[in-house]
Amino acid sequence: MAYFKLVDYPDSIFRNARKKKIFLSMRANVKKIGVYKSGGGLGDLVQSIVFFKGVRQMFPEAKIYYIGLYQRPRCNQLFKIIPYIDEYIEYIPPQRSGWKKYFAFLKKYFRYFDLILDTQAKPALSIYLWLLAPRYFISRIPIFSNIVFLANSKLRVHVIAKMMALLKILGLESCDYNPTVKIPEKYKKFAKNLLEKIGRPFVCLLAGAGHPAKAWPVENFAKLADLLQQQGVTSVFVGDASEKEIFNKIRSVMQTKPIIAIEEDSLFGEEPLYSAALFEKACCVVGNDCGGLHLATLVGTPVIGLYGPTSPIKSGPLGEKNIILYKRYPCSPCILGKCQNNYACLASISPEEVFQETLSLINDNKT
Repeated sequence: MAYFKLVDYPDSIFRNARKKKIFLSMRANVKKIGVYKSGGGLGDLVQSIVFFKGVRQMFPEAKIYYIGLYQRPRCNQLFKIIPYIDEYIEYIPPQRSGWKKYFAFLKKYFRYFDLILDTQAKPALSIYLWLLAPRYFISRIPIFSNIVFLANSKLRVHVIAKMMALLKILGLESCDYNPTVKIPEKYKKFAKNLLEKIGRPFVCLLAGAGHPAKAWPVENFAKLADLLQQQGVTSVFVGDASEKEIFNKIRSVMQTKPIIAIEEDSLFGEEPLYSAALFEKACCVVGNDCGGLHLATLVGTPVIGLYGPTSPIKSGPLGEKNIILYKRYPCSPCILGKCQNNYACLASISPEEVFQETLSLINDNKT
């Protein structure tokens, strides 16, 4: 059994930056930091926690602003418990919000920030942020950045590693790639009611996905749950109300009665932290490349990620003792559009294969 390892840039790229300790000369002048984060999904928010933790580590006295969008109100409570973010600033570029709103944003925050960290790599968006005229601007677009980071463009690394590079060129020496935060007790107490009903051991299954092409066949999830039940391991399906059709299909093909969290209480599908409290007590979480999979890493629970058209190298789960099942078809990863092979890269992962990996992971974490 091989655990998934995050692919990062070679450490040698940043040695000169650490010798110069550039951030030490900036530290006295940096009191307000704006971090632009593209992508507002649940998984994007969870994975970005390690970056904000790194920013806090380097600038412990500065105020840190999250600039961008996230899924509101669904992720409001999750956002609030991230200890490394002081304030949220909603930002929609002019091509989406119109020039009038952008100019109002520009007027309000012009020269407001001492440092802006631009974590995406789109020149147009970088220009709109650069026009805010911060004292320092660090970007993955070299032409705008006060400090240039150059790496082999063919080198495939995790998206979070690309973000962390902005801190490493400032001199950050160590990165903690575990996005853990403390879940408030009220969520744990709520999950306890279901835990008393289902007993132990149990695993959580995530049959839904943000895109249909990323979804492992529903029949396979049903077969996996039946196989686990035969070994005395209970499966709890976790998702929201939009996945009702999926749950109905699972129910129709399973040999045993499935446990579906939102049918026990709808709150499990309305706010991610209720699910996170459930994940925290699970032996492991098995699911597609989706926000829920990354949410499980937030509480340190090992996951088994099922990847096909998307790349685990780019977006694999953070944390430790995670397993990725990925067939590495010649055409994978691909754009999530029409596939002549009907996404065989994902469908070819068998329930028996996932079952064996799940049992191995459960047994390994007992020791």
